[in-house]
Amino acid sequence: MIQYMMMPLDEQYDGGFGAIAQAFETAAIELRKANPKPAFFEHLPQSFLYRHAVELFLKSEIVILHKKVKIPYGTEPHDKAPMISVNGEWKPIHKVHSISTLYEQWKSLITPRTDELREMCKYKPDWTIPPEADEWIKTIETTDPRSTYSRYPSLRDPVEDRTKSPFKNIAPDDLFPPDRPEETKIMALVIENKEGEFVKAYVNEKDVNPDDAYMSALEQASKMLSDYHAMMRFELTHGF
Repeated sequence: MIQYMMMPLDEQYDGGFGAIAQAFETAAIELRKANPKPAFFEHLPQSFLYRHAVELFLKSEIVILHKKVKIPYGTEPHDKAPMISVNGEWKPIHKVHSISTLYEQWKSLITPRTDELREMCKYKPDWTIPPEADEWIKTIETTDPRSTYSRYPSLRDPVEDRTKSPFKNIAPDDLFPPDRPEETKIMALVIENKEGEFVKAYVNEKDVNPDDAYMSALEQASKMLSDYHAMMRFELTHGF
């Protein structure tokens, strides 16, 4: 029941959001499998792909629910161009990239209607949203509210750029502390002055990945929304 995957995007029930979301999620999963502990900055395209998948899954499911349950977009009918409510103002869906804003609309469509939605389905699935989803979304929104975190250096916020770098600036004396096991390997850039003196070091020991909490939230949110998307395509749109 995946007929929609073999149709042009513009003819799909949700306008193609879900199919593209699946493509981004698949690419993210494959990149993570190929390089689960990046030594340099490969985690950034991985997290971007996951974040975009989360955004598109939310948009797909919002469109499906509005159309299937005939829920208007504010004063506009359910079958008009999709819109998202942002602080009480309805905006075109393509202009909204905040995961938190999209999630709140998605949640508001499901939570009051779990029984109604279940009764609409042949196999009576549980529509209850996992309570931990709120925390995943909060982590994603806090880290990347504008969908720019993984795509660009910040320039205006050096603290943000330091958090997503696997290399950290450490004092030369901390590069080889007395309690470090002799067999421990490190990856480091060591800078000397003109006199050959050891003045600065950047180190990546590969045992602490940047953005661990962010990546975990992305993976779990993407998996949850992918499951909801599959359920909606099977139960609500009958594969289309």
